[in-house]
Amino acid sequence: MKYSLVMKQFELSVLNRICLIGFLIFCGCTYTTTRPKDPVFSVDLLVIRQNIDSLIIFEQLNIGGREIKTNGQLTEELIVEIINPVNEPADENEFKKLTKRIAKITKGALKDPASINIYKIFFVKRKSGEIYIPSHHGTIFKAEEL
Repeated sequence: MKYSLVMKQFELSVLNRICLIGFLIFCGCTYTTTRPKDPVFSVDLLVIRQNIDSLIIFEQLNIGGREIKTNGQLTEELIVEIINPVNEPADENEFKKLTKRIAKITKGALKDPASINIYKIFFVKRKSGEIYIPSHHGTIFKAEEL
C-alpha cells in the first residue's frame, strides 16, 4: 500500500513538472506573422519618383509595405528600393542623410503617415538579372526619427 501511494505522489510530481515546463515553453514563444500591405499615397507615384529623382539618379523605384504582427503587437513597414543608383554617396554620413530625405519624401506622400512605424530605404544594384545588396546599402528609420 505504501508503494502505490508513493508512486501516485511521484506520478503527480512528474505530471506537475511536465505541465509547468509546457506552460513556460508556451509563454516563452514568440508568434509572428508577416503579410504584404500596399501603402496608400495621397499623390501619384510619379510625383514621388520625381521628388526622389531630384536627389539621386536611378533606374527604377520600388515602394511596398508589410504588416508584421508579433504576439498581438502590430508594426507596419514601408520599404523603398532605389534600383541602380548612379550618384550614390560614398560617405556613410552623406548616405544616411540622403536615405533620411528619401524616407521623409515617402512619409510626406502617404495618405496616413501615422500608420507606418518603420521606414526602410535600400539602394539595390542589379546587373543582368542578378541582385547585389551590400549590407551597408540600407538605412532603417523609426517614424519618430523623420
